[in-house]
Amino acid sequence: MTTLLTTLQAATLTISLNRPERANAFNFEMIAELQTALRQAAKDAQVRCVVLTGTGGSFCAGMTSTEMLAARTRRLLPRTPSKNL
Repeated sequence: MTTLLTTLQAATLTISLNRPERANAFNFEMIAELQTALRQAAKDAQVRCVVLTGTGGSFCAGMTSTEMLAARTRRLLPRTPSKNL
């Protein structure tokens, strides 16, 4: 199952996060798909605007805790938040 739905209409690319059963929380699959979709949009002359939205009743609940723990184990995320944010 894809974690994103996309539509292009009138030069506007709408990208919908599509994990409503998890309140559209990010996981690694969704992050990879979003990166790919945004790279493709940047190269597409037909795309003038990108709208990011979510399916179901939520936009995005953040990142699932199991994904965050896996990212920390793989050292993909810092253990403490950055003070520079």
